[in-house]
Amino acid sequence: MPVIIGIFIIGFLARAIALGVFLATDPYFTMDNDSHGYVSLAENLVAGNGFAWDTAMPWTPDSFRTPAYPLYLAGSLTVFGSFVPALIGQVFLSLLLGYLMLLIADRYLKIEVGIVAVAVFFLMPFSVLVTVRYLTQILFTTFLMLAVWFWLEYLSKGYGKYLTLSSLLTPLAALVRPIGIFLTAPFIASLALQALWKQVSWKKFLGVSAIMVAIFAVAIAPWVYRNYVVFGLPYLSSITAVQLYFYDAPAIYAESKDIGYEKARTYMNRHIEEVTGYNVAENPLLYTELSPLTETLKKEGLRFALADPMALIETRAEQFFKFFTRDGIRYWIEHYGIDTYSGWALIPIIAERAVLLLFTFGFFLYSFSMFMRKNITVTFMALTVLYFAALSGVMSSAGLRFPAEPLFLLLGTAGLFEVWKLIPKKKSV
Repeated sequence: MPVIIGIFIIGFLARAIALGVFLATDPYFTMDNDSHGYVSLAENLVAGNGFAWDTAMPWTPDSFRTPAYPLYLAGSLTVFGSFVPALIGQVFLSLLLGYLMLLIADRYLKIEVGIVAVAVFFLMPFSVLVTVRYLTQILFTTFLMLAVWFWLEYLSKGYGKYLTLSSLLTPLAALVRPIGIFLTAPFIASLALQALWKQVSWKKFLGVSAIMVAIFAVAIAPWVYRNYVVFGLPYLSSITAVQLYFYDAPAIYAESKDIGYEKARTYMNRHIEEVTGYNVAENPLLYTELSPLTETLKKEGLRFALADPMALIETRAEQFFKFFTRDGIRYWIEHYGIDTYSGWALIPIIAERAVLLLFTFGFFLYSFSMFMRKNITVTFMALTVLYFAALSGVMSSAGLRFPAEPLFLLLGTAGLFEVWKLIPKKKSV
């Protein structure tokens, strides 16, 4: 217990000191490129201008973001007159994430695994960074980890209250970040494995899956309906089409044609302008927000992505691997205008990637071992990590891995513990 308390104190101090120092000396540190959009949305909500990204008239409605995080910031601004309490709240939510990791380790792994994993999680450079910035990762991961905890309890005990709580938390996560739109997939997949392994009936699988999907659909329906009324399309966000056409498809096309990524993206920008008749630079909202061009973006993006199956597989495999090894310390270094591609900055970057590679080895070793033993709780945690890895794209950063990082570190640590036990130890005389 003293060790656990000490780890949490260190985790708290690392975040509290970072927040206090940067608010006093470098307030801009709390802002990321995406932060400006979230803050503008929150300010407009409080001012009564609607869910709009504009900082002045005409308060253009936004369909790129989902509402939960701007509402979280708006709540802070309404109650306290400042956004800073939202960051303080994120500090405590990050401690809650560590506590959930300990609970999961104590119940389904080993408490020693949890202690090591939490210590690493609290000290990861990106973990500290996103806690003190106006970004969605902390709130999203909190909803996700709570959903995971209750689902683990449901898988092991079968109580309906855990199913209900987990089913309510997954759509809340999706309303924070659109990447959660398919978040029920690893949950339902774990139940399918239980049925396949004859741990539950297929009838139960179908019934529970229907309940989870229904709750998810009902929970996100108001926002989807809002987008349908405002933009004419019943989607959670416009980000899917934008990401597919302007970022992921060019990477596949570049691989297929053996050309540079920027050259491929320039060609695809020119192509979509010929198809739609609208210049990308002159009509950004038509492409980034839900509009009559959204369906065209999806259709053309899929056409380019599927034109060369081998290039698609190679590109996705590369991004899948990078998901596990993307460093987060570069964002600290780049804030001060230091080149992260040469010089001394490469030393901490390479060191962090080496650590991540080590945990990746432990993750796959332990996940595969427990899958072969038909351990459904560990397999579900692995499936959740793989959900985010599968969706990792060319523009993904350590921020995409962060929601999966608590589970990734837990299973990675468990795997490394297993390796440690196999290493011969010298007997003391």
